[in-house]
Amino acid sequence: MVRVGLLWRAEWDRVVDPAAAKLHGMFEAFASIGVDAEPVVYGDADVERVRGHLLELDGVLVWVNPIEQGLDRSRLDPLLRDVAAAGVFVSAHPDVILRLGTKQVLVDTRELSWGTDTRRHATANELRARLVTLDRPIVLKQLRGMGSHGVCVS
Repeated sequence: MVRVGLLWRAEWDRVVDPAAAKLHGMFEAFASIGVDAEPVVYGDADVERVRGHLLELDGVLVWVNPIEQGLDRSRLDPLLRDVAAAGVFVSAHPDVILRLGTKQVLVDTRELSWGTDTRRHATANELRARLVTLDRPIVLKQLRGMGSHGVCVS
């Protein structure tokens, strides 16, 4: 049987019971197709424990924001690269997160059917120049991060 870990940060959800975890629907979905999904609750102090667990699995799906609650992925990403190099499927691989884990993807895909008027301002001066020309509300977001941190509606 295929064994998959669902990895999240302990600060996001300390629950290790799949039926009570925030991702309970994912555990149910995997069970419905015959995949054994296991919770992997990560903390920066638990790198070696988590490494051991991940090396026993066929794959891991990672639910850890790049920046959240003052925490980053500086200890998690090397761990994920190591287990991926050992043959464990990692989604999403940290190198993919580094490439796509920014709001730049919203700019790059703005012309697609689900896109919208999205712009990137590389400097404060560029942003200032744009703000003085606005005649409608906008949403400002920082380049990295999720969970509404750094979002400003004007």
